[in-house]
Amino acid sequence: MDGNRFDRMTRTLFASLPRRDAVRALAGSGVAAVAARISLLEADARKRRCRKQGRRCGGMKKCCGNKLKCQNITKPECDHVTGKRCCGLAGAVCSNDPGHNHCDCCDGFFCSGISGPGHCQSTQT
Repeated sequence: MDGNRFDRMTRTLFASLPRRDAVRALAGSGVAAVAARISLLEADARKRRCRKQGRRCGGMKKCCGNKLKCQNITKPECDHVTGKRCCGLAGAVCSNDPGHNHCDCCDGFFCSGISGPGHCQSTQT
């Protein structure tokens, strides 16, 4: 946008306002734009810290969702999974593929079902 077009637009918008009110309106819109930008950046940062099931977690890296918990998985069949991971609590969706060995679920939980996605539950089926 060129300078002349901007000048015409601002004169049209603020023609009926006293100069002080027009300046206040412009300053307020500038502050609102900056605040909106900051909140978008903060939301983006929170998204990057959110970890999905099976991913490493800890510190600022929290697990996504209320059915996941960050913990070390100490099941004997999950010895290939090291460090803290986001694992499923009761009701979390999990993979019941034999290759996963219930490692999508936290200690004390097992993946239910025979085919397709299962759910973490406290008793093995």
